[in-house]
Amino acid sequence: MHFKITILLLLLFACFCNHSFAQSENAKIKAIQQVYNRTNQITGFKKIMLENEAFLENVPDGGGSLTGYFKKGMLYKIKEWIGLSYGVVETEYYLSKNTLVFAYVKERHFKTVNDKVDYKTTIPAYEGRFYFDQSKLLRTIRKGKGMWDSGQESILSLHENAKRYIDLLYKKNKGY
Repeated sequence: MHFKITILLLLLFACFCNHSFAQSENAKIKAIQQVYNRTNQITGFKKIMLENEAFLENVPDGGGSLTGYFKKGMLYKIKEWIGLSYGVVETEYYLSKNTLVFAYVKERHFKTVNDKVDYKTTIPAYEGRFYFDQSKLLRTIRKGKGMWDSGQESILSLHENAKRYIDLLYKKNKGY
């Protein structure tokens, strides 16, 4: 009888721990969503822009741009635009205290009709939402399939790119 009670208590404890972890993760996601919403409601950002070689080691066919959104000296958001031979990849990095908390990746491919590429029209191929907590990936939501989402290294690059871009944009903002 003692054994059954011990097992029952262990099972209840395990369920409680799992439930509290899920609540904790959901609370973190809600906090990240609040950062996203607050950032997108801010007006009057000072925009700092870098192009091509200023932030890219290898410049793609269509070039690239990086825009930092500053308010009162603090960087809130970074937009990266990369023009590729098959389309465009746009990544938005959302920051809290200069730390990546959310990244939104959109990949659009050039439309093809009868084996002809229409370079003026793009169609959605992939969307990815990546939630980070203390530099660790917390949750991923994906829709579609694209070249960007070819493996775990793409997700890992988000965090590394954000750190590098933060440094570059602060240097440019301060006039170094």
